[in-house]
Amino acid sequence: MEGAEADEELQSLHDWLLAEPKIRRHARVSLRSAPARPGEMGTVLDAIQVAVEDGFQAAELVLAYLAWRAARGGKANGTIERGNTKIPLSETTDETAESVAKKLDSDES
Repeated sequence: MEGAEADEELQSLHDWLLAEPKIRRHARVSLRSAPARPGEMGTVLDAIQVAVEDGFQAAELVLAYLAWRAARGGKANGTIERGNTKIPLSETTDETAESVAKKLDSDES
């Protein structure tokens, strides 16, 4: 997925996360842009950044992502990165969300 389609997907997920009260209460959600490459005009969205506060549960983020993905027909894939930990979410289900959250919470970076 590239360009405008990728931007639409990231914007959609960003809006979905902002609408989740448990995430909105304990995290700041923002869009991050990649710098423009030579010959391109403007920037391209490349990530959603979630800055968390005390009381944040990583499982809430994973479950919100899974709900968003299901609402989009299960077509979107993403990766959660925290410190040196990168977890692809393509195979994550509601049943495995807790183990993904524990892995994120155990990363001390």
